[in-house]
Amino acid sequence: MNININELNKENIHHNIVSLRRMLKLSQSAFIETYLSDEEGRKMMSNSKYSNFERLGGEDSEAIAAAIAKKIGIEPSVLMLDPDVFIAYAEAMVKTEEQKENYSFATGQNSQVEQLVRILSDYISNSIMEGEYKLGDKLPSDRDLAAKFGVGRTALREALKVLSVLGLIDIRPGQGTFICKNTSNFFMMPLSWSFLVGDESVDQMIEVRNVLEQKSAQLAAQNATEEDIEFLTKVYENSQEAYNTGNFKDFLDYDMEFHLAIAKCSHNPVIQNLLFTSRSLIRQISKSGMLTLENLKNIYVEHGIIYEAIKNKDSYGASQKMISHLINSCTRYQLPHYFIK
Repeated sequence: MNININELNKENIHHNIVSLRRMLKLSQSAFIETYLSDEEGRKMMSNSKYSNFERLGGEDSEAIAAAIAKKIGIEPSVLMLDPDVFIAYAEAMVKTEEQKENYSFATGQNSQVEQLVRILSDYISNSIMEGEYKLGDKLPSDRDLAAKFGVGRTALREALKVLSVLGLIDIRPGQGTFICKNTSNFFMMPLSWSFLVGDESVDQMIEVRNVLEQKSAQLAAQNATEEDIEFLTKVYENSQEAYNTGNFKDFLDYDMEFHLAIAKCSHNPVIQNLLFTSRSLIRQISKSGMLTLENLKNIYVEHGIIYEAIKNKDSYGASQKMISHLINSCTRYQLPHYFIK
């Protein structure tokens, strides 16, 4: 199955590079230093030549595309996509990089934030049990919480971000911070936090995630009702549409939604909550590889095979196809492989 996009055209290169630079919020000079310089800092081209390239393109377009692609880990052909298609692809790429940067503290290296997360989670949980707060209530402001616990606002905000990733609170820009309404998040909190500490946290999360995914697919094929299959079909068809229209950003979002829909079909809420937690954390703190167009195609095909197995009530086939999909996914995202077969 081929991606339904316009033919690759090198005339699109300079337009797409301009879009990429602007998404990264870099000046022309900073972009050259980051993506068009060698390891010793020697620039591939001058600022004036690069400026002309952005306006007019030129004979060096393919060489420039190759250099940039190598630095950011994509195929040079991606920079030849139709500009509208490229923007969707680049938005997904930049979003991933921003997430890794925003959550780089969540690796167990910042002891102050680590300790503050524990204190805040205990404070919220105890306050709920004592009746001071209810699920969905708004928490005090950052300033008030920082003063209450005697910490800086920067550390407090980082701790709140961790709690948001774990699903304990909901940070709404311009409105405040609210306690999540889902009580299962509080049950999952101790396990979720344990995933975030230790040098092998990502490896451990992948191991747990993969075992759960395999069992989830098996149970989904066994337990899914007609209503469940309708829901899974809707998610799968939405991902198909995103893929076939070249909307890669939405397609990657539907990747997680597809797996969570399978977990819902399993009718095991513990598996469902554990998968949501592990997938969210892996997505935030793992060191991901860059997806290529070929990888996107493979994800599309593999999802279809798993979907058909579940729809046909083939529990063994769904389990085995999920294992194959996860092995391939670990390769795509440059993550270690952990499986119990």
